[in-house]
Amino acid sequence: RRNERPALGVQMNPPVASSLLAFLSRRANTRGVYAGIAACLIVTTWATLTSGKQPVVDLGWWNYPWHELTIGAAGHVVLVVIGYLASLLFSGTLKAIVTKMVPAR
Repeated sequence: RRNERPALGVQMNPPVASSLLAFLSRRANTRGVYAGIAACLIVTTWATLTSGKQPVVDLGWWNYPWHELTIGAAGHVVLVVIGYLASLLFSGTLKAIVTKMVPAR
């Protein structure tokens, strides 16, 4: 019988998403990309283990809610968003943006 759950390595390709992050933003840096890749691995592992009719790990309310084919896409979105925000945070740009948004007392 064929395994219904795709292998973890087939679900994601972090170098593609990290290249997209670098292509979309000049502010992307190495630490941000590593943070994005780590977040992608965590989300992909969680989604793979908790998705399907009979999940490997049943977390009840916290199970992955969407179809199994969306795991890779969700991981890539997480990689780009977390990678971008972490790049801003590590470069100090995020602090400057928040400082401009919050009025001084």
